[in-house]
Amino acid sequence: MSELVVLQTLLDLQPTDQDSQAVWESLVSRVKVEREKGSMALTLQPKWYLNRAALDEVRRQISRGYGLEHVSITPDYTPLSLEGDELAMFLREAYTDVFGAMRRAFYTADLSLEEGRLVLHAYEEYVFRLEQLCTQLEIMTADLLGRPMRIELIAKCATQSFAEQREEELRRLAQEQAAAMLLPSAPKETKKTPAQPRQNGGRKYEPVPKYKSEVAEDDILYGRPSSMPILKMEDVNVDTSKGSVTGTIFWKETRKINGKDKTVLTFDFSDGTGSLRASKVLPDEEAKALSGKIGPDTRVTVQGMISYSKYDRDLVISPSAIIKEKKTMRDDNSEEKRVELHLHTNMSAMDSLVDVKKGLELALHMGHNAMAITDHGVVHNFPDAEHALAGFQKKGKGKDFKLIFGVEAYCVNDLGSTVKGSTEAGVDDEVVVFDLETTGLSPKTCEIIEIAAVRVKNGEIGKEYHTYVKPNAPIPGNITDLTGISDKTVADARSIAEVLPEFLQFCGSCPLVAHNAAFDVSFVKAACEQQEISREFCYLDTVELCRALLPDARNHKLNTVASILGFSFNHHRADEDTRVLAKIYVGLLKRLKDQCALDRFTDINNAVRELKEGSVGTAKARSHHLVILVKNQTGMFNLYKLISESHLKYFHRHPIIPLSVLMANREGLILGSAYEAGELFSAVVDGKSWGELCDLARMFDYLEIQPIGNNAFMLRGD
Repeated sequence: MSELVVLQTLLDLQPTDQDSQAVWESLVSRVKVEREKGSMALTLQPKWYLNRAALDEVRRQISRGYGLEHVSITPDYTPLSLEGDELAMFLREAYTDVFGAMRRAFYTADLSLEEGRLVLHAYEEYVFRLEQLCTQLEIMTADLLGRPMRIELIAKCATQSFAEQREEELRRLAQEQAAAMLLPSAPKETKKTPAQPRQNGGRKYEPVPKYKSEVAEDDILYGRPSSMPILKMEDVNVDTSKGSVTGTIFWKETRKINGKDKTVLTFDFSDGTGSLRASKVLPDEEAKALSGKIGPDTRVTVQGMISYSKYDRDLVISPSAIIKEKKTMRDDNSEEKRVELHLHTNMSAMDSLVDVKKGLELALHMGHNAMAITDHGVVHNFPDAEHALAGFQKKGKGKDFKLIFGVEAYCVNDLGSTVKGSTEAGVDDEVVVFDLETTGLSPKTCEIIEIAAVRVKNGEIGKEYHTYVKPNAPIPGNITDLTGISDKTVADARSIAEVLPEFLQFCGSCPLVAHNAAFDVSFVKAACEQQEISREFCYLDTVELCRALLPDARNHKLNTVASILGFSFNHHRADEDTRVLAKIYVGLLKRLKDQCALDRFTDINNAVRELKEGSVGTAKARSHHLVILVKNQTGMFNLYKLISESHLKYFHRHPIIPLSVLMANREGLILGSAYEAGELFSAVVDGKSWGELCDLARMFDYLEIQPIGNNAFMLRGD
């Protein structure tokens, strides 16, 4: 570029937040775009240091805005002429951005350039850790300034440690608060301005609660409690010197020191915000006695000094006191108690760590009168749950408590319709076989970029239709790689507003045929809604035909089926896919007619259902989650039967229960819709019609509505 331009002017995008503003205001010195790879590389000349979070946000924004798979941004700081305090502040920001835990070390250090080297006068408490980072800092500084830079560390003495400064500040605040309480009350009409927290170097000091040292003697396991600051584990860092930390132990180890009468007692504990290791060298007898008092599930408060351990390579607290705490459990303060109908235990692979006895204990503590156990595909925890409840009842708890046995099953709907919608057409009447290429998977956010269709009647392929469609947004690089369709391909194409009426006219009133038809039809329906076109569709899914007629195929993708039937084609191009799909449809329909009597087009549904019911090949279809609860002894018998068959007969990646088999053994069972992985919720996400949703909902005895936070991941960015 002969004249540098600002990044925001070049790309015509707006900053999404204040932090990224500095990136957008940088000059662009170099741009490299590789459309085939879907990548863009930018070199910027900023006015100041650009932090990594802001650069990442701008990368994501450019990637989304231009449909690029890879975006790189390299700041070039060499044109900046920084000296003295300005250079020191620049380097402090850069170092802190990369080594956040050392923020205080960098901001309390004096930085200066002396005879071609960078001198850091740092407090002695930070020198050891800075020495470990020295090589990385030299490389980073050379990249920032564009020239090699040797770093020299010099220790300086602190008149007060940070912990002492903080203690002094807390004492001052406490004195001010005590003095304020002694002052006479102000008149009611007088408005007081809230006191602002005192600031020191940009840090706000808030009063830190301290541990009450008055503890029952029996609860003191080691040492003498003192009034140390109470800390959450998430707040513990390299600058933390000492404190009181409360948590539940989940691991313990004792290690004898050779040649000495000493033992190292180590345990890890967690407070839910983080985890911390405690380690103490004790005489053998003392270590043995203390180890016998603690173990997994013991809740303790540990007081002591916190420092980095080179042996453990992590922060470790060295206990000066260990106090046993009472277990705290969540309460349910609702007048009308809930009943948990969806509980996974540690028998749900990769999904839960809940011990069934602890889950039951919590339900009893909350005052619940029932609880369901619904592990993924298994019933292993039923006996343990029964024994746990019996144990609690012997202690006088949960006398009327009811355990509900169940499972969250992997269910394949083999009773679904191959033909959706209604039509009066005969089985040999004309149909339209079609295929789309799109910019993505969601009809709500993605667009059609290619449409191809052919008419088929009496097994003969007739008139063809093909066109590209120009989308409103750039075509993503991964779609170009998959389909070969780029922005250049559709540059002269018409918009969907022009193409859609033409395509619908080509289809007329004929039934539609597509492979994974729900996907293609959903895009056509979405386009009709956008163009305010009212249209009902009847369509057949060839995937369901393949599952019924080719049950032994390893999968039922279009290219796999074409290979089985002896057809070759250029996959992921709508025109090629449509031609080969028309041949597949003709061949499969002939096979189906040889096995079943067909008259109307909709008769295909019953024929396919008869072939698929209970078929082992059904297990390879897409499964959805479904909750099954036991109502009585008949239901328990049927559930065990379903679990056995799902593992022995229909297992495919998961223990699969075909819906036809479930319905044949439905007596004594209650069916729930499950959460976002259930068929009903998936249909809502896929934009199915209200009528289709109602048809699905009728299958269930109750609908499961999860808390909003459970499905929040579906709204998070890519």
